[in-house]
Amino acid sequence: LSSMEAAGLVSLSTAIAYTIPFVGGFLADAYLGDYKTILMGTALFYLPGLFLIASSTCPNWYLGMEKFNVTAYKVALLFFWPIGTGFVKSVVNVFGARQYHPVLQRSMIESFY
Repeated sequence: LSSMEAAGLVSLSTAIAYTIPFVGGFLADAYLGDYKTILMGTALFYLPGLFLIASSTCPNWYLGMEKFNVTAYKVALLFFWPIGTGFVKSVVNVFGARQYHPVLQRSMIESFY
C-alpha cells in the first residue's frame, strides 16, 4: 500500500464518518429510534474490529487462509467503522441531553452542551 493509496483511504474513511450522521439522524428520527440506532452503530463499530482481532490472531479459523486478508481489513476498518461512528455520533449527544427534564434541569442541559 503506497502512501498515496493510504491517504486516499483515510480521506474516504473520514468523509464517510462525517457524512453518515445525516443518515443516522434520519434513521433515528423516522424509523429506528435512539436506542436501536445507537445499538446498530455500536455493532457496526465493534464487530468488524473483533473480527479483525480474531482473524489476525488465528487467520485460518474462519477465512481458511494462512495469511491475513487485507481486503477484509480495508472493508471492515475503512467502511464499517466510519459508518458505525456516524450512526452513534448523530444520536449520542441528543440522547444524553434527553436524560434531563427540560424544565426542572435546564441548567444541567446547558452545562451538558
